[in-house]
Amino acid sequence: MSELISNFINGESRPALDGATYDVIDPTTGQTYAQAALSGEADADLALRSAQKAFETWGDTTPRERQAAGTRPCAERPGGGDRRHREQGHR
Repeated sequence: MSELISNFINGESRPALDGATYDVIDPTTGQTYAQAALSGEADADLALRSAQKAFETWGDTTPRERQAAGTRPCAERPGGGDRRHREQGHR
């Protein structure tokens, strides 16, 4: 198991602040294929503060800038997306 699915807060991938994770299970096989950040209250507070700050300038962005911002997190992940998406031939 090599994939760690992190939180994406304030433009950065990051683990849960307390380091907690949980197994991500493929429902078709029952096998664990990744670990994901198990976010707690502190992570949620950090994400909320980040979103509130971003909202101040979000209205000034163009539709093109918004689209680019929405697709960047997936594109920047190792492998460019989740494992099942890649296995289905998507890049």
